[in-house]
Amino acid sequence: MAMQNPVEPDTTATVRGLPMTREVFHRLQAEVERLADGLPTTPTVALTDGMAEDVFTAAVPAAWELHLETQRLNTLRRVLAEACVVTPDGTAVVGSRVVIRDDDGSLDTYTLVAPGEADARTGSISPDSPLGSALLGRRAGETAEVAAPSGTRWVTVERVD
Repeated sequence: MAMQNPVEPDTTATVRGLPMTREVFHRLQAEVERLADGLPTTPTVALTDGMAEDVFTAAVPAAWELHLETQRLNTLRRVLAEACVVTPDGTAVVGSRVVIRDDDGSLDTYTLVAPGEADARTGSISPDSPLGSALLGRRAGETAEVAAPSGTRWVTVERVD
């Protein structure tokens, strides 16, 4: 199936930042609060029968977990600072489910998620990915060019929910 030149996204919209649904915004806010409240100020060492286990064995995983949660918290804060809550109107935004037709004719369904939440196994893609970036701001019927490391491909948006 030959693909046409891509349709440019609607540039008349004045949305700045990362457009997302109100539900996604509130879910991310709740996760920021949970992470901020749950992060300890210092890692703790597990005790067994009143004695500390090997300090290195206990402290390294705790420090790594603290690092990962701090990194996630910082990512979420950045995403929320860039967020722009929009009312779904058929345009693909973070929180939308998008059905696309690939250049080979196959249909695929993806959910646009916030940066840091992508999981290809479940069809969740982020605007940080080549496909997510190409779909953000698109409507049904539009064709988008996806510049991926494996090469350029064309997709057509069939439906945005």
